[in-house]
Amino acid sequence: MEEIKYIKLTLGFLAVLAIVFVGAYFVGKLTKLNQNRLPSDGEDRDFTPEEKVRIQNLAKALYNDMEGVNIMGHENALYQELISMSDKFFVAVTNDFNFYIASINKNKESKTLREWIEGESPYSDSSFKGLRAAILTRFQRLNID
Repeated sequence: MEEIKYIKLTLGFLAVLAIVFVGAYFVGKLTKLNQNRLPSDGEDRDFTPEEKVRIQNLAKALYNDMEGVNIMGHENALYQELISMSDKFFVAVTNDFNFYIASINKNKESKTLREWIEGESPYSDSSFKGLRAAILTRFQRLNID
């Protein structure tokens, strides 16, 4: 009798443990941030601390420029800087932007940089329209979400 209680208790514990692990696995899959793979620029090196700061600053500046309604237009220099970067930097800024947005919108679905730029009006001014088109073309060429 005592052995049956022990077996039931052990099986119950293992079942609960299995449910917790399976649940954690699926929650992790759902909330995992989609990081785009950095393309190679001919050098196999990480970004310097100065480059990392530049990437983070541009990602936050892009967010601040696109946040809310943009009646006065955009700060085109930000988008010009983004488009003039190497593919590796371009993808790094995209990843940092996506991570920054996800950290702000905890427990909510976050849009990616590509979705934010797609959502900006191409009719705000002609220079932004050209930058927007060039950036979206680059997203498509690099196959970035």
